[in-house]
Amino acid sequence: MKSRDLLIGILLTLAAVGQIVLGFVFYNSQGSDLWRNIGWGIGYLSAIFGWLPMYELKKRGGSGERTQLYSDF
Repeated sequence: MKSRDLLIGILLTLAAVGQIVLGFVFYNSQGSDLWRNIGWGIGYLSAIFGWLPMYELKKRGGSGERTQLYSDF
């Protein structure tokens, strides 16, 4: 792993954790229920689409041959 890849990984992880923390800090309970419900819906949908491929691959026996993934990130 290159040091550039490690740095990018650390920055993206900090950004994701920062979003969660700022969501709790700036939560407005008096805000619009419509937007809050849309946000929850998007969150649930992304969790389902993130989990479903893992479930299907495990159920069907994996993804075939193991191959190395190369990227020019």
